[in-house]
Amino acid sequence: MTITIREQLLATLRNNPGLNSALLASMVGMTSKKISGTISALMADGLISCEGRYGQRLYSLTSYGMRYAADTVPGRKIGTTKLIQRTDTNVICQECRNSAVMKRILMVWGRVGV
Repeated sequence: MTITIREQLLATLRNNPGLNSALLASMVGMTSKKISGTISALMADGLISCEGRYGQRLYSLTSYGMRYAADTVPGRKIGTTKLIQRTDTNVICQECRNSAVMKRILMVWGRVGV
């Protein structure tokens, strides 16, 4: 069973309303940078709401979000995450750079030798 970040955040907010992003991130075992996109998506969907100004926001579930939140935070096995690990090289860019068309373009601009 795969538990998404979205489900973890909803379950955490059901049990602990009024958390800021730093506390929320620490409770699900992630960084606040990693959950910020999910928080924005949950707010856009109307599942959570926030109070306070930027940097001091407190998040809580809406009545609509209470229907979708689990009662407890599901357990997560360490090391079995389905998140994609990014690498330093961009594979698509390297495929494009190695194509014949791109080599001609780079040769015109003097970036690649003949």
